[in-house]
Amino acid sequence: IWIGTNGGLFRLRQALFTTFTQSQGLSGNFIRTVLQAKNGSIFIGGSSGVDVFEKDQFSFLASPFPRPISALSLAQLNDDIVLVGTYTDGVLKHENGKLSPFLDRENGLPSNEVRALLVASDNSIWFGTAQGLVRQKSNGELVHFSESNGLPANFIMGLAEDTNGRIWVATGIGLAYYEKGNIYTAAFPPDSDVGHAFSFFVTSKGTWMA
Repeated sequence: IWIGTNGGLFRLRQALFTTFTQSQGLSGNFIRTVLQAKNGSIFIGGSSGVDVFEKDQFSFLASPFPRPISALSLAQLNDDIVLVGTYTDGVLKHENGKLSPFLDRENGLPSNEVRALLVASDNSIWFGTAQGLVRQKSNGELVHFSESNGLPANFIMGLAEDTNGRIWVATGIGLAYYEKGNIYTAAFPPDSDVGHAFSFFVTSKGTWMA
């Protein structure tokens, strides 16, 4: 189990925790997102950029810009490409060991702050930004969702697909899901103080929400 924290990266096995920080080769200690790629390597995104843990060592992925990037989210697009959502530079793609621009505000996103990414079972790609939700269909067409067409809030913090194919959306003010072309809001229990969700964990018996 890999855990990203604001003080480094933790690996939990049957033995004790193993802690990785800059002393062990990480580019930075503020970790926001962790992903195991299909080839077994671990992608680690944080405020200093993206590292890859492979063959028991870290390698840093150089920014495609003259400045560092700050990573917020990760998703596996296919066998060869991992997507990286960033704080100010939209979405990048990792392919053949390098990062390059994939999608940003200049070519379709409402914001360059991308806190959630999801590659759905129908091969569509979902981008959760600070200014709304975007679905990229398999043909490349972009569909936008915001408060004006069903979302409870434009600030997106988490995305997940459940076993029924519904896309769950965690926003800054409430919860929603996408099903068969429409956005629906989901109410929290009235006797709770819950106002919004951050992330999801999908099981065969239901969807857990943090």
